[in-house]
Amino acid sequence: MIVLDENVPDHQRRQLQSWRIRNRQIGQEIAALGTQDLDLIRLLHRTTLPTFFSLDRHFYNRNLRHGRYCLVFVDVEAYQAAAFVRRFLRHPEFATFAAHRGTVVRLDYGAIHLWRLNSAIEETIFWP
Repeated sequence: MIVLDENVPDHQRRQLQSWRIRNRQIGQEIAALGTQDLDLIRLLHRTTLPTFFSLDRHFYNRNLRHGRYCLVFVDVEAYQAAAFVRRFLRHPEFATFAAHRGTVVRLDYGAIHLWRLNSAIEETIFWP
């Protein structure tokens, strides 16, 4: 399940839906507006196959890795968030939940940076 943080603009959520990328947004379909970060993590533990996308930098923290979910910090302008969510989900190395579960990811204009579960090294994968 694709879960969008409440800070992802509504027009970006609708853009993802127009591309047939089903998602749920904090404060809309899932949880309440203003849900604290610790409560969001607990929610992800209870959600089936969640990939959480946020524009908040503090979610790119290797200590937040867990085998039940994937956290993605989208480090681009808010009006481009949907395009980068789609690029990530279509990337050959991350196209399935099994491929990106347990990772904490940062997407930027040049590359994908990530911490994998049980790895001490940050990886960088360049966009094709």
